[in-house]
Amino acid sequence: MAYVRWCWLTFLQIFIIISFSLPDADLSFTHIQEVGIKVLNVAQELQRETLPLKMGQRFYKLNGLKESSWYEVKISYPASIPASFSLDLKKNLAELQMRTSRRLLNTEKIIFKFDSKKLNSGENTALVLVTVEPAGIVAKPNVQEQELVLFNISYLVKGQNVSFYIRNDCPFEIWPAIAPNVGHPVLANGGFLLSSGKTKRIQAPPQWNGRFWARTDCDFSSNLNPSCQTGDCQGLLFCNGTIGLPPATLVEVSIQEETSKPSFYDVSLVDGYNLPVSVSARPTNPNCLIQGCKRSVNDVCPEELQILDQKRDVIACKSACLAFNQDIFCCRGSYQSPEKCKPSMYSKLFKDACPSYFSYAYDTPTPLMSCSSKVYVITFCPSKWRNLESV
Repeated sequence: MAYVRWCWLTFLQIFIIISFSLPDADLSFTHIQEVGIKVLNVAQELQRETLPLKMGQRFYKLNGLKESSWYEVKISYPASIPASFSLDLKKNLAELQMRTSRRLLNTEKIIFKFDSKKLNSGENTALVLVTVEPAGIVAKPNVQEQELVLFNISYLVKGQNVSFYIRNDCPFEIWPAIAPNVGHPVLANGGFLLSSGKTKRIQAPPQWNGRFWARTDCDFSSNLNPSCQTGDCQGLLFCNGTIGLPPATLVEVSIQEETSKPSFYDVSLVDGYNLPVSVSARPTNPNCLIQGCKRSVNDVCPEELQILDQKRDVIACKSACLAFNQDIFCCRGSYQSPEKCKPSMYSKLFKDACPSYFSYAYDTPTPLMSCSSKVYVITFCPSKWRNLESV
């Protein structure tokens, strides 16, 4: 279908989904007349809003933000529209530290956790800046260009947060790291130090997707890159969404908002192994437990897969896919199906050591866990493994 000029006049909808509400707080902004400002309240929808097509901008004041609660701002509109929308979270016209807007086909959204302390302000309110500008080519000639774009905007109540308790049962300190999937927020700045025997609670929005892993033997006192011997994220202490350097044992999670629907999680060695880990839901349910390993993969890692430290000790073990980059090991190309991609001698070695983990892409029966909970415990070097093998 050819683009036509009236496509500039389109409908889009922004959902700002929140958990609780607080009394309104007055805002003091400078230069606000340059872009304009409107107020949004819970369950209210503003219809037939308009903005100039060429770099049109408007602030929407979000009433009812609660400290440490998660919110989602979303725009949706027909994919055929030759225009580009963006959302930016602001406070007193100063952009927040976390900007998480993203494009997914014809969708724009921001997911954020409200934290007034990080904003150096005691106000319990924030702003979303909506911006539109032309994009694409209009095919129909000799038609006068429209100057305005039309949209709706509203926000609704959201569900409860999910808690992850990250526990270090290793006899040494580790640096857990967290990376969200596209469109989801970074948790806990993406990484932190966790001493032996300590636990840290991390809160996530009720539909969060991403991965956890542990970094080992890190030194952030210099400009070394990598700064960690395993699991490094570009030499950064706070990974801020950066994917870790394999090999590293990965905990992958996909959380469902409704408690009636199960969330999914697994532990993957598809990119390799560095430490054992267990995952459990609370309240405790044996059917929702991913156990740790029977033995350390590093102790049985073949020479061609080994990652060694300066002492020539094995500190991580690559997967065959990571080590050789061949379709037969990576389940790619002509091997891109469960019927064609079978376990290898290397994945069987992983499976023998860690039977509850994904040993390769099409591992069967699937180790994917399906359980509903609002609390999960991720334990590195779980006690059962420590009793069997020294770290």
